[in-house]
Amino acid sequence: MKNSTKSRIANCFIQLVVELTDPRKRVSTTDIVKSLGMDRKSFYRHFENTSDLVIWIFRSELAEILSSPEFESHHLECPDPSLHDAYPDLPFFARAPLIDGKIDQSTYSKAICTMVNGKPEYYKRILTYPCYLDFYYYLLSLFQPSIKSIIELLIGPDHTMPDEEIAFLSEYHTVAYIGRLQYWYVMKRSVLPEDNLERVWNYSCDALKETIERLALPKDA
Repeated sequence: MKNSTKSRIANCFIQLVVELTDPRKRVSTTDIVKSLGMDRKSFYRHFENTSDLVIWIFRSELAEILSSPEFESHHLECPDPSLHDAYPDLPFFARAPLIDGKIDQSTYSKAICTMVNGKPEYYKRILTYPCYLDFYYYLLSLFQPSIKSIIELLIGPDHTMPDEEIAFLSEYHTVAYIGRLQYWYVMKRSVLPEDNLERVWNYSCDALKETIERLALPKDA
């Protein structure tokens, strides 16, 4: 996040979230403006509410990461228009190219992990405290269309699957993908592991590919 009023607000919010350990109490707009010594109008010129602020912190940092050269070969995706997202032009997903029927998402998966681990105490609270549960649901709705697009690519032009099965797989794998963040912080109470995982970073896509190979039907069948 660059040095700006939005960044000052975001950094203040992050610090307040880390300091306030009560899982029932959400950091409020009043808390932020009081800490920064600014009026409420200044906050609302940049953010609709604190939910919007949580989303911007995640999306702006992720978009900056995706601008790095290691994602030049990837297809950067912005939110599906049906979501009416507040930040429609910020990319959040980097889909690797389809090569020999396989999509290798390991670079993106590692980047997400590293980003979240960069603010472990903040994301621990944002992803596990009940008062911020709306952000978890936001992530599910944000990522599901992208997981669905991977499924459709893996099915390919010569095969088909019923819409109900595609919807099930996209929902299932989105919950697994995002839910791992929650699970690790809640159950393990630690940052996400990054070492000794080179062989399994792409497990989700590999599992999808195997499932689709079993379920997809030839179009002329």
